Amino acid sequence: MTWELGYFDGIKGKVAILPITDQVNNRNSYLGQEYLGLYSYVTKDYTMDGKLQLWIQDSHEVYINFPSWLEGTKPFKR
Repeated sequence: MTWELGYFDGIKGKVAILPITDQVNNRNSYLGQEYLGLYSYVTKDYTMDGKLQLWIQDSHEVYINFPSWLEGTKPFKR
């Protein structure tokens, strides 16, 4: 997976990881695969108006909603 991440990051300039787990994820949870911590990750959570939304996160405090990320907006601290 390392090659694929690097390849598409080089072409598109943005890559996000979609962890398939029941645990809360962060950049420090990739023991043995630390290179994954270089990339944003996808989470799901509710918006302020109660709608389920996908989010792109760089950390717990740095994030953007998925549609905005697809349009080119980078995650930022809220």
